[in-house]
Amino acid sequence: MLTALRRLPTRCGAHRPLIFSRHIAALADANPMVRALVEEFEKQKEAYQPNLYMKPLTRNIFANNQLRLNNVEVIGFDYDYTLCHYSEELQRLIYNMARDSMVRKLRYPQGVSELRYDPTFAIRGLAIDTEKALLCKISSHQKLSYTGVFRGRQRLSREEILQVYNGSRHIPVTYRAENMKPLNDLFSVAQACLFADIIQFFLDNDIAYEPRAVHEDIESSISEVHTSGKMHKAVVQDLPLYMEPNKKLRTLLTRFQNDGKKLFVCTNSSFRYIDAGLRYMVGNDWRQFFDIVMVSAKKPDFYTRSRTFRLFDVEKRQVQWQAVSELLPHNVYTQGSLRQLIALKGWVGGKVLYIGDSLFADLVEPSRILGWRTGAIIRELEDEIKIQSSPAYQKLAFQHAALEDLLRKMQDVEFHESHYEANAEIYNNLIAMHGDLQHEMEKLINPNFGSVFRVDSHPSQFAFSAQRYVDIYSSRLKNFLEYPKTYTFYPERMRLPHDPKSPF
Repeated sequence: MLTALRRLPTRCGAHRPLIFSRHIAALADANPMVRALVEEFEKQKEAYQPNLYMKPLTRNIFANNQLRLNNVEVIGFDYDYTLCHYSEELQRLIYNMARDSMVRKLRYPQGVSELRYDPTFAIRGLAIDTEKALLCKISSHQKLSYTGVFRGRQRLSREEILQVYNGSRHIPVTYRAENMKPLNDLFSVAQACLFADIIQFFLDNDIAYEPRAVHEDIESSISEVHTSGKMHKAVVQDLPLYMEPNKKLRTLLTRFQNDGKKLFVCTNSSFRYIDAGLRYMVGNDWRQFFDIVMVSAKKPDFYTRSRTFRLFDVEKRQVQWQAVSELLPHNVYTQGSLRQLIALKGWVGGKVLYIGDSLFADLVEPSRILGWRTGAIIRELEDEIKIQSSPAYQKLAFQHAALEDLLRKMQDVEFHESHYEANAEIYNNLIAMHGDLQHEMEKLINPNFGSVFRVDSHPSQFAFSAQRYVDIYSSRLKNFLEYPKTYTFYPERMRLPHDPKSPF
């Protein structure tokens, strides 16, 4: 039997420098094999040279499932964050409008009106614990990130997280369903920031509050920003401020059309709103690219309800009362349902590819109900890939992988009790270093919550959902222009822990 290596107690939340072998006084007293392993790790660390010529794969489309473009006959698009991309100013606009509504309509303290949106604070894929007033990042294994739990703007330490959650960072399914509000689309980043800022305001001013009520007030205020049309009106009045130019969109739509694909739009936004944006990005004739345009669809209810389509008269800007018995090319329709769409068009199965940005509003139900192929536009990919290709990130990633290999090997070493304390000290220092390296990698991407896709070494809950319901994903729609019409997207083989390591 191998002698177990216990973890010696360390102060939770304390900053630990990245300690290597020369900093470990116990190395001289350690088992010779342990000493050799640590010294070899030190040599690898010092010898490593990052690839300065690594080309970031920002234009790639990545596959969870095999998809042949030749087999796709129909391509559908969401509008927001899919056909169009917004500047940071949109999040600021949503934040400001919701904040002001809470002060004006809900009588929140006047000091709340002085809060300002911070674009560096939150990421997509977090969850609000409405019982404990915490903003959390959760892994695919339903475990909280030890570095990604905030009360207001204050990061909780490991000890504090365990104290709040009764000694475990595991979130039971029932608790998550009742108390955790997921923030899965890009519109929710402003909501996460506003929630944290208001909680921090209450803490700073010693104001009692009810977490669930605060969450509900913020959620209703954010919803009003969208449904009242105030946000849409502000965006339309200054498109260059809020909307990123998309010079390649017309080229892409033309190519899809020339390839024989039928194209459609299905969006929750109004016709007036998307008409202004698509005229700005594509031109006044944008409707000629789409077989059908469906607006005010009310996804995700669109996928499960039974409701007939109504024709929208573009010239009169009003909904027609007549029954719709067919969906005619280039027309605009409102209301409707997936069931009605299938009855009138017969678009079922793998010949349809629907592309959107919101996993649960856009992609889960058509994948689950009809077997549509799905594509996700995940804007954060572009920045994350650039950072992961940087020398600083490469170096940390190499050290992290080499350290994990060292920790595995150390546990296979038999040693005499006389070496126990020295070996345990080394092991605990390396365990601490492992956490530090992980946190340093996360901070390069986002100083508070790290990557949208990872919690420690595991996929985040957001990444897990994307793996489950999304066939292909990319940072921008225009990246389809990098691939020929006959291209087949193949997923990387997902290696299981027991699989032999590939020599390639």
